[in-house]
Amino acid sequence: MNRKRPDNTIYGKRLRGIFLFILLVVSWPVGLAAQAGDSEGLTVNELIELQNLGFTEETIKQELSKSSTDTTFTESDVDRLRKAGFSPEFIDFLGSRALRRRLYNNSVGAMLTRGLSLEAILKEIQQNDHDFDTSPRALLDFHKRFQASTWLIYVMRGHAIDLEKIKAMAHDKLPVSTQLLIINTLGVDSGAVKLETAQMLNLLQAGVPAEIVRYLRDAEKSGGMEASMPHAGYYPHVLDLFKLRYPPDWQLLKDIDGDYVSYTLTPEKNVPDPDDLEVAFQLLTSPLDPESIMSDMTPSQVIQQMLPMVLEQEPGLRPVGDVLAIRLGELPAAKLQLVGTVSDKVGQYRGDMVLAFREGQMILVVSMSPENLFTAYKPQFDQILQKSSFLTQVNTARQPEPLPAQKVVENHKTGIVSITSYRGDQAMSYGTGFVVREDGYLLTNHHVIWDDEKDQPATRFTAEWDSDTGIQKAEAELVGYRWAPTYQQLVRGMSWGIDIALLKLPDGRHYKPLPLVSTREIQLADPVLTLGFPDRGRIETLSTIVTSGIVTRLNKDFTGQLESIYVDAPIAHGSSGGPSFDLMHGRVFGQNTFGSFGIKGKENLWNYFGVIPIDYALAEYPLATLVSKERDQYLDPAELYDVALHSRAKGATEGALMVAQRALKAAPDSADTHYLVGRLRLEQAKTQEDVVAGLKQLDIALSVLPDHQPTLMFLAQACLELGDTKKARGYADRLVAAHPKESEAYEMRARVFLVTRSFDQALVDLEKAKQLTQKVIPSPYLLAGETYYSMKHYGEGKREFEEALRIQPDSLDARLGIARYYQSTDKLVGALLEYNKINDDMPGYPAVLSALGDAYQALAKPDKALESYLQSIERSQKLGNLPQPATYLKAAQSAQSKQVENPDRALLLYLQMLANYWGQESALEAHLGISRLLKDYTAYHAIALGHLIWAQELRANDQEVVSLMGRYKEARLSYDVIKAMINELGYPPVIAGLVISKTPLDFQTEITQELLSQLQKELPQEVMAGILLSIEKYPGRTHQTVQGSMPNSLIGSWTSLLYDETSGSYSGALTLVLDASGRYVMQVQTGNQVTSEQGTAKVVGTTLQFTSDAGEMSTHGFVISENQLVIAMDESGEMVFARTQ
Repeated sequence: MNRKRPDNTIYGKRLRGIFLFILLVVSWPVGLAAQAGDSEGLTVNELIELQNLGFTEETIKQELSKSSTDTTFTESDVDRLRKAGFSPEFIDFLGSRALRRRLYNNSVGAMLTRGLSLEAILKEIQQNDHDFDTSPRALLDFHKRFQASTWLIYVMRGHAIDLEKIKAMAHDKLPVSTQLLIINTLGVDSGAVKLETAQMLNLLQAGVPAEIVRYLRDAEKSGGMEASMPHAGYYPHVLDLFKLRYPPDWQLLKDIDGDYVSYTLTPEKNVPDPDDLEVAFQLLTSPLDPESIMSDMTPSQVIQQMLPMVLEQEPGLRPVGDVLAIRLGELPAAKLQLVGTVSDKVGQYRGDMVLAFREGQMILVVSMSPENLFTAYKPQFDQILQKSSFLTQVNTARQPEPLPAQKVVENHKTGIVSITSYRGDQAMSYGTGFVVREDGYLLTNHHVIWDDEKDQPATRFTAEWDSDTGIQKAEAELVGYRWAPTYQQLVRGMSWGIDIALLKLPDGRHYKPLPLVSTREIQLADPVLTLGFPDRGRIETLSTIVTSGIVTRLNKDFTGQLESIYVDAPIAHGSSGGPSFDLMHGRVFGQNTFGSFGIKGKENLWNYFGVIPIDYALAEYPLATLVSKERDQYLDPAELYDVALHSRAKGATEGALMVAQRALKAAPDSADTHYLVGRLRLEQAKTQEDVVAGLKQLDIALSVLPDHQPTLMFLAQACLELGDTKKARGYADRLVAAHPKESEAYEMRARVFLVTRSFDQALVDLEKAKQLTQKVIPSPYLLAGETYYSMKHYGEGKREFEEALRIQPDSLDARLGIARYYQSTDKLVGALLEYNKINDDMPGYPAVLSALGDAYQALAKPDKALESYLQSIERSQKLGNLPQPATYLKAAQSAQSKQVENPDRALLLYLQMLANYWGQESALEAHLGISRLLKDYTAYHAIALGHLIWAQELRANDQEVVSLMGRYKEARLSYDVIKAMINELGYPPVIAGLVISKTPLDFQTEITQELLSQLQKELPQEVMAGILLSIEKYPGRTHQTVQGSMPNSLIGSWTSLLYDETSGSYSGALTLVLDASGRYVMQVQTGNQVTSEQGTAKVVGTTLQFTSDAGEMSTHGFVISENQLVIAMDESGEMVFARTQ
């Protein structure tokens, strides 16, 4: 498809139709090997260090076998290994591997840096294997960085020598020995060099040494010259998702296209745009959405599913034969051959499409050429597939015995630092960090670098090493940070959250990074070691504190995603952010982060401590943790773009934005880079300024390329979701005008028409989309069905859904649409039967179970409806997705029905919804539902008030919210009710804390150390924080904040009757009068006698402290409820007072 675009715009649509199905699946977390940098061979020193750490020879062999680089060992090296105690068998093993090693661009660069001659380097290349990145950008960077000679780069490219190159070597006066090395290394192009007499004379006249001519003549007589280079083309994906090996005379092109990056290999020269290639081997990767119908399919089924989309984009193609089940390396895969015409190309084309996936990550390969050339190129396509590796899962070596703790500390002490965060020049907080890359990137916790009072990062950071290391203190620069709650933290208070920050130490030093291991390799009861600097502010000299223990619990959310790890190795304040080592791997698996000690409600977990997975940092900061400094320096815009897409897929949008901004800086004239930065800014926008910045970036994308499809599509959809249908229509019109032959443009505009109820216009656009798709894609029919249903033309709508089902027999949306016909036409039994049939045929889909609940609800069977809704919620959670808000709400309503009458279940459902959607407007209905639910429970009216205040923040001036607030406005939250929220009502601590923070209290006059101590002992920390925020928010409404003041709920006159147990009758009364200033008067009347006492009173926690004017003090526990006050007396037990005024 030809498009006008600026020369520097990174853009391409080669075989776009075949790749477009990727847009059907959205991002999802994938595992990454937790090892920074390229896989290099082990040196002698490293082998000895591994032995000292306790690694067995067998384990070291495994590590050497996994390494893609072999190392040559000299006699002196072998002698050192023998003296270090390595066995003869191990030495023999090394000998079997040490004859060759694998060289990379950086390996050759290191030789140049050491001053090796061209001839010496050529000998190394000839004697060893190599995987050079020969892409134009990589070799250009190599040339600039190392001032490499043209001949060295020519050798690295691996092209055979022809006649002109032989003459050029002579012209450049290369030594004869060097020329012979080049010829031996590369071989001679037999088609270009035929040493007949005339040609030999020609070479001699051009200055080619006679030795070279004779050598070429003798070699030709003996059968020709074969190249000694085994691999000339090699490209490892920046995140190691694949490693491509390809013929020496092919080139690699990397191409950005909106929501994916493609990698294309081709033998064609000087063709920079993949659109213009005739022969291409093209690859891309993408995460799979577990909720997608594709997630439960085999590779063969996925190809069948996407085939209609391929044919839509390339209608001239047709499949040849069946989909074949094959293997792609170690992966099960599927393969389909295609033949026919390709858009904007002349003649017939043939190609293979291969698809495989592993653990939520999919890889797609398409190889294609003109049909008359396919037989010639197919062996090379097949060879690339066979020699390359895809989605290889690399695990670190697990030891048979734990590594010695002392050795781990000794070897990694220099990689651990104490971090001080400053507010101005004042030290504000202390924590620990550890180096993750040799140029000084280090990790710590977000809460170490954050200034809670200012609600922003600290202004300055320093790093200090253990005094024994002798390393000087250094300034550190904040690179990035992220805090985000996790499910277990929100719902159970059992976890912590994503609490990470990345700092950068000064350049110019070489820092020792700590080795990392993904937490997916950690097992229960693994021995662990934590290192840090607790109580940093109290100790003059700096010394590492080491604690040990085991992994005691893996805290997972409902999807099975690991959120945190409990260990019994103590973690104290000041150790936060430091490394936790797993001694079965000798690597860091997480960051010391939190503890549960001393907190009410977690007694069973006291003395267990929390570690957050290192995987959070791997996802958020992949360049700092997974990519070597050398590789990072030379990443091109496409590689940076790809890294950003994969971080976004794992939910690491802030880290993705950091990388995307680097891509934008490297390619400022690219519409794609502006699009990605703008989209990421909008997706994580917290303020209106963030929204404006994101929209501005997208506008720039359109100024670079006005018809940029991803930007137009995203803006149209975003404006539609934000309710700005006018702008959505404008972008959709531009999309159609710029891309009149693409069906998704018309579908997008049809969605806008559907929302604005312009049904006839929507149907016109959808008819155009059907024509463009050759009526082989179901999506226009599905949208047409929705449009007819909105018009209440149910018969026409049903026919559209039936046609979609004919096109795609396993379309869930089509079947649900047909079932809705029966529901919409009041054929409720038919609807129920249809939904049950779908559930039988396609079990476990949350949307089906939820629709089944709707059908039961319509038939007045709320008990069955509740059962279906709960199954839908559970199934969503197992799939790793959030249940829909509407499902929670409908389930709660069913639980409250007269037939079910389960208000406790309803409350828990509302709370679950809040835990997942607490910051979104959809949470309004949950707040209202809880407020209605609590209206008959007077003691809980203050809870209802807190929910309504929160609801008002989500939607101002909502009439029902305003009405209910009038009923509850005088309610005040008591300490007992707060405890009941956690212990009886089942509130998640975070949600309870948020409700409390918005609600007036009826206790506590001031924030004191006594109060803080009591709250910490009795309540989760989130609830404690909510109480303190409420005290700050309502200083003059529910209590006074000055010394000696009295809460409003206690002010007044209180009377208790005195009972004489001897006579069995009342003998008098005790009256207590409390005023707003904190003064009290206590009178005791027995018969005609009246005694009184005066003084000051104040509330501390749940106690009343009385100090008489005579200086006598007493403290009593109290509980207040409505017009009744209960005070615990020292000798008389409890006294119950009634309010008298």
